[in-house]
Amino acid sequence: MVAAALCSVIVVSVIGWIGLSYTNQVATVVTRTTDTQYPLLTNAMSASNAMRTLTRTARDIRTSCDRADGSHRAKLEGGLSTEFAAIDALADFLRHTDALDTERTVRAAKDELELTISNLSSLCDTRETLQISFEEQRQQALATVAELDELVQSMHSYAGTVFQPARTESNEQDAPSLEAALHLAHISIHLARLSKDLARAHTSQALGYTRDQEAHLDILAALEGERDFLGAAFPAQDIEALIARLSNILTAPGGLHDAWRRTRLFDSGMAAQILMVSRADNALAAVLRNLENDARIQYREATKAIDDKIVESRFVVALVAASSSLMLLVAGLVFASRLTRPVERLTTHVEHLRRTDDLNQQTPLRLVTRSDEIGTLAQSFEQLILELSNARRRLEEESRQNIRIQYDRLTAAIESIPQGLCLTDADGRLLMINTRFLQLYDLTPGQVHTGMSLRELSKLCREQGARWLQQPESEQEPALRDTYLVPQMLDFRNERTVVVQVADTPEGGLVSVHEDITERRKQEEQITRLAHHDTLTGLANRTLFRKKLAAAQAEQEGERDVALLCLDLDDFKSVNDSLGHPVGDRLLVQIGERLRHCLSDTDRVARLGGDEFAVLLTENVTPDRVTQMANKVIERLGRPYWVEGHTIVTGVSIGIAIAPRNDFDPDVLLKRADIALFRAKQDGRSTYRYFEPEMDDHIQARRLLEMDLRNAIEHEKMELHYQPQVSLDDESLRGFEALLRWRHPERGFVSPAEFVVMAEEIGLIDRLGNWVLRRACQDALHWPEDISIAVNLSPVQFRNEAFLDEVRNALAASGLNPTRLVLEITEGVLLEDTDHNLSLLEALRNIGVQIAMDDFGTGYSSLGYLCKFRFDKVKIDRSFVNGMLISRDSHAVVHAICGLCTSLGIETIAEGVESSQQVDALRQLGCKQSQGYYYAKAVPLAETLDFVE
Repeated sequence: MVAAALCSVIVVSVIGWIGLSYTNQVATVVTRTTDTQYPLLTNAMSASNAMRTLTRTARDIRTSCDRADGSHRAKLEGGLSTEFAAIDALADFLRHTDALDTERTVRAAKDELELTISNLSSLCDTRETLQISFEEQRQQALATVAELDELVQSMHSYAGTVFQPARTESNEQDAPSLEAALHLAHISIHLARLSKDLARAHTSQALGYTRDQEAHLDILAALEGERDFLGAAFPAQDIEALIARLSNILTAPGGLHDAWRRTRLFDSGMAAQILMVSRADNALAAVLRNLENDARIQYREATKAIDDKIVESRFVVALVAASSSLMLLVAGLVFASRLTRPVERLTTHVEHLRRTDDLNQQTPLRLVTRSDEIGTLAQSFEQLILELSNARRRLEEESRQNIRIQYDRLTAAIESIPQGLCLTDADGRLLMINTRFLQLYDLTPGQVHTGMSLRELSKLCREQGARWLQQPESEQEPALRDTYLVPQMLDFRNERTVVVQVADTPEGGLVSVHEDITERRKQEEQITRLAHHDTLTGLANRTLFRKKLAAAQAEQEGERDVALLCLDLDDFKSVNDSLGHPVGDRLLVQIGERLRHCLSDTDRVARLGGDEFAVLLTENVTPDRVTQMANKVIERLGRPYWVEGHTIVTGVSIGIAIAPRNDFDPDVLLKRADIALFRAKQDGRSTYRYFEPEMDDHIQARRLLEMDLRNAIEHEKMELHYQPQVSLDDESLRGFEALLRWRHPERGFVSPAEFVVMAEEIGLIDRLGNWVLRRACQDALHWPEDISIAVNLSPVQFRNEAFLDEVRNALAASGLNPTRLVLEITEGVLLEDTDHNLSLLEALRNIGVQIAMDDFGTGYSSLGYLCKFRFDKVKIDRSFVNGMLISRDSHAVVHAICGLCTSLGIETIAEGVESSQQVDALRQLGCKQSQGYYYAKAVPLAETLDFVE
């Protein structure tokens, strides 16, 4: 092996040395070509192109000079440094290659070109200056000739007048006139000729300046000859000055003739410069052609030498390679018997071990006992096999231990989970089951064993009491089949609910998880019940009732009627206010029980909220049955209740809507039942009303009125009118009662009985009452100090904790004396929270305000109120005043009230007085004051001033 490697190294070295030798020779030729011939050829071509560019630029400058318009500067704006640099680069390369003579020729040509182009530029600048001067002289000459010509033309006219020939009988003209005409014609011819020469004169015609100069001199001489005639014939004209000026423009130094001469000299210089450019171009072109030819010849010779060396090297390398291959073949045959066959035997042994996976087989002895590298390799391989066998035994032992540990951990984890677990193989045989599974189905470990089939396990669970809540279509157990992998629930002895989830395993088996969801299901059912039932009465709530209403309508499909009854308790708020909310809640529970007993099994009842209930009738819905049910509910719920020692009597109002007659939509049907309920409340309560379309119109009208009322209160569009209160003793004015008026822009005046109640219902009575209080106090300042102002209060205002502060603020803002303010309250104020209201009345009296009881003798009047709180005034209701003259009872009531108030020291005021007979009767009964239409209606503030006066 070492000998073979050594031979290979020698052969490769020889071939490499031969290759390097030829490579050096080729590289030398290539380097010489690359460093000398190729750069020389490149620089020569660049210099040649630069020379052509410079020559073309010189000719362009010459052409631009002929135009004398400054365009030659544009030719030089970009500069010619690049072209001169290319020629300098060629010269530098020639100096580098020791071609000094050629270098001097190239640099001389380049310097000559640079000087020539610079001279051409200077000559062009001079030519431009000469052209400008020449054009100025030519224009002056033309102007002078034009002036002379104009003068001659005027002379023609003058001569025709002055020298008018005297007519003779022979009609012959005078001799002086003819002579003047001849002189003028001769002068006009000379001037026309001169003007024509000047008009076509140009510096480009400078070669013919001698002929033009002689012609001009002849014209000037002719004009000088005619000068004496013209001066004698026209002494008033400065003919001599004009001719002298024209002569000076043409012949003087710097004149037109001088410019022609200098232009000819300029053209000669320009031609010489162009000749220099051509000479430098020819010299440089000859040098460049010689250099280019030499470079091309040397490049071809170098290329041929490289090709020859490459061919020679290929032949030598091929010969050496063939010889080496032959030597290696012989060496391979010699060493094959010593190297290849032992390696093949070792390879065969290794492949046999790999196929049989038996590491205990021994390596062939004749390989192990060899003393060469093959023997060493066989011994190492034998040792490696021994170590692998020992390592395998150790790994197998460690794997068995790790598997046992992982199995124990997995078993512990499976036993610790709260769900039951069942694992089967691909054949449906049981592999593993945990204790929780046995607990769920009350199984013992002896009943279940590994390897039993799923059918046996399912049968065992059914025998213990398990049953599917949803029976599968197949007879097989869905939770134990690989085709049914969705959660299923089963019931075990009605004690617990188990949900079963099945999934595939990678080996094709199944794993099923069994979870006890009994408590969770109870919680969900409880949550569902709370979401759909009233927590107080246990009845269905609004959400569930609406669903049942929609479902009932869908089942009937419009073929049969469905009746909806909306119930609202009458005066239930007073129960909460007087007895407390716990008593009110227990009352609602009893009402719910009575409603259940009123209905059949097919009817539904719900509590919609507060004291509102609803009843749904779906079977045998006829007008008679609905009316009978409404009367039954009113009668049953109207019976007394006994709650915590209290006897409570309350009524119920019912609104009825029928589907599909009134509508199909559940929400619309509920709304219309509410509208009918509202009408039942308005019509006296403890009654029922069926929905009618005009009820909805009434509700919409009330809604519009409510919006208008809100707008009127928001923008203070209300008015206060005042009705006088008169003393019955002397009929003097004692005060005014403030009465609220609302002038609607479309309805006109709206009754206070309508909009005040509405303001109480929508929660605006506090704001409205505070405005009335402030406005009344301000208006009272217009009256004398002994005139009081009475303001009516709503019971709702007394429930406002800030009412006392509002009274104080109104008095403070207006500056009104508190004793002039009278607050009128009804008996309803004392019915609600009597202690609180009595303390509020005392606080109002403490600040000086007077308190009057309005409408005394009606409602829940009680003499106890007069004992609990000493009112300043008591107002006798108008119903008694109107009937006192025709009814003994009314007369007796008025007499009793007047007598009682006189005994208690309380002043009485009679309302609704309309006749003098009533006035006399009240005066006899001891009444102190009265008010009514007998004296005046309620009038605006401005009219009260007239009444006071």
